[in-house]
Amino acid sequence: MKFIVSSNKLLKFLQSSASLLSTSQSIQYTQYFLLELADGKLKVTATDSESMMISTLDVESESEGSVCVLGRTLLDLIKSLPDQPVTFTLNPDLKVLEIIYETGKANLAVIDTDEYPRMREIEALAEVRIPTEVLSTAISKTLFATGNDEIRLALTGVFFQLTSEGCTFVATDGHKLSKYKRTDITSDQTSEFIVPKKALSIVKNLLPDAESVLISSNNTNVKFITDDQVFITKLVEARYPMYENVIPKDNPNQLRIARNSLLSALKRISIIASKTSNLVKLTINGSMLSVLAEDIELSNRAEENLPCDYTGADMSIGFNSKNLIEILSNLESEFVRMEMSIPSKPSLVFPEDGLNEGEEVLMLIMPLMIT
Repeated sequence: MKFIVSSNKLLKFLQSSASLLSTSQSIQYTQYFLLELADGKLKVTATDSESMMISTLDVESESEGSVCVLGRTLLDLIKSLPDQPVTFTLNPDLKVLEIIYETGKANLAVIDTDEYPRMREIEALAEVRIPTEVLSTAISKTLFATGNDEIRLALTGVFFQLTSEGCTFVATDGHKLSKYKRTDITSDQTSEFIVPKKALSIVKNLLPDAESVLISSNNTNVKFITDDQVFITKLVEARYPMYENVIPKDNPNQLRIARNSLLSALKRISIIASKTSNLVKLTINGSMLSVLAEDIELSNRAEENLPCDYTGADMSIGFNSKNLIEILSNLESEFVRMEMSIPSKPSLVFPEDGLNEGEEVLMLIMPLMIT
């Protein structure tokens, strides 16, 4: 087994799979990259036992073979090299992979490949091809809103709804919710599933160099396929809550404001907010918005006033400043619109500009009680 490859080219694929590597001693193969060489192509596989990534790249080689090498060690070595051709040669007698570069060489210990798992084929019940830009945006707009509570397992991932009417992506932690929809991209077969948040963070690494991603799913697994990489992961086995039921339909009070102005004010004001509640109070009076935070125990108080466009009755409403900052930070529009009914019901946040045709974005934030 021998091949020559550009260090930068190999590094790109190693890095995209690196987050699957583990330091756990209980499942040895999760620490290793599986390298498989055949027909001038090198397959690099990494797995954490829940997910698996296979990357395929062209190399200079006339041989075949396979080997397992410690992933972090190989990654760190290749990362330390400037871009140059690197030669890999397997010495089966010594059980080492010899790596020769311009200024020297290194020998890495290897293990047999027999016990390393191979990617399982899935019988797809539904498939849809999505432009990478759309999938990347969908992940960015929703991943921040996922939860971490393993007791509420369904909330630890992003909910995919792929139908003939459009593709919808939803995430919530019970305090905030993000919904991203594309009506211009549809699926012939209806499918609904929850993808774990860690898996979607890895999927984002697939996207920059690909034009589109084929999403293939069944009841237990989903596969993301590009030209040179395949990623498969187990789905979250839980029923997603009926999120539409928490989105209020009647919101007569509507606030329009410059997003960056509100975001900047919140970042400053939240410094003063109570560290236990992160409460900020928004008071709307005519065309002026007051943003207030207090920490009564420390006798700290901060307030800013911002101009706005507002339709509705004057009102005060409280929010967790961290949640509202996250929502505004994951929008790119110049202006946002907040729709509210009463201070005890959820409020909606929409971008007022910058959307593509067929693109819909909705954010929801639960209020906090104010006195």
